[in-house]
Amino acid sequence: MGTDDIAKKRILANRKAREDRKIANRSAGNRSVIPRILILTEGESEEIYFQELIDSMSLDTVFVRKSTHTDSVGIINDAIKSAKSEAKNGNEYTYIFCIFDLDTVKNKSFLDLISRYRSKTTEIFPIYSFPCIEVFFCLHFEICTRPFHTIRKKKSIGDSVKEYFQQNFDNEYSETNRESIKNLIPQYRNAIYNSQKLIEHQISVNSINPISTVHKLLILLESIYKRKGHYIFEREDIESFIESNI
Repeated sequence: MGTDDIAKKRILANRKAREDRKIANRSAGNRSVIPRILILTEGESEEIYFQELIDSMSLDTVFVRKSTHTDSVGIINDAIKSAKSEAKNGNEYTYIFCIFDLDTVKNKSFLDLISRYRSKTTEIFPIYSFPCIEVFFCLHFEICTRPFHTIRKKKSIGDSVKEYFQQNFDNEYSETNRESIKNLIPQYRNAIYNSQKLIEHQISVNSINPISTVHKLLILLESIYKRKGHYIFEREDIESFIESNI
């Protein structure tokens, strides 16, 4: 069986799983249960961003912290440990979201960890940005379709995105500048729209440079804030698309 056939089967299986979960949740009457959520971040800038967003929406069932690890496998292991610890204490998380950059991810071993993880109460989802979270920050202002590259020997591809953001949107930005990051929050709806449009474009050209799925988490948080929807987060075809290009 060819790679394309395998990818198509995976997409169809994901769609069926989504429909099955929707039916199960409707049958169980879980439409209005507010989820308890942990957001684990790779870096400080993501932690600041989500804490500011949580505070602005007064989301008292959503928590964020920087992971003790910076690699994808370590962050997923941190999530699994947190899920088991909270379940043991009777404070189960509904979802744990692991926010990490793909520019340093060299293999898909973190997906094996997720596939082996089993829990009746907590689902763990990776949230991607390529090359890094600053791509999503750019999306607060524009649909950024230009690919990023290493620009100098001592500058990584991630550094090139940060420089682009500083030069075009906020020359005071740094990963620890809370005021710069806080100023993004009022534009989060724009980021959601631009991120969705970017994904459409990237699928059409078969590229993940750049791309982000952070908007999916923002849509869930907004639905909790506005008390509408089913509060359900699911894998979609975009995750398979990104993972096939890692």
